Amino acid sequence: MVAIPRGPRRGRRGKLAAVLDHNLRLGDAETQEKVIAAHKARGLTPPENLVNPPKIELRFLVYWEAFQDLQTERVNPRGMIPIGKIIEYADRYKLDPDTLKRIVWKTDAVLLEHWKGVDAAEKAKAESDRKNKAAGLGAKS
Repeated sequence: MVAIPRGPRRGRRGKLAAVLDHNLRLGDAETQEKVIAAHKARGLTPPENLVNPPKIELRFLVYWEAFQDLQTERVNPRGMIPIGKIIEYADRYKLDPDTLKRIVWKTDAVLLEHWKGVDAAEKAKAESDRKNKAAGLGAKS
């Protein structure tokens, strides 16, 4: 089995979770490059978190790929990745199941929290639209 060497701890969140959080908040690499270019075109200094985003170290790529591959294994589209699927994946690719579970679930927690925020925002917008429509404030055609 393959296990990752542990480096010094840098906070509670893992490297993959930090990359996922960064991308969920700031968009994909192409979007981030456009924002950097727009700042530079205006003579502004781009934000540091765009210039030096968190990156996935080579030793973590196998776990990032596992996280991506396991996305399709959710029973509920907005639910956790099942432990059984993580263990099957670990067995198939000769990874340590406890390490894989820890990394996948820590990274998945960031995605689940993001979805919770998206769901709450969509619910609030729908409620606001409903109230506006009831008050006769809906968009006019």
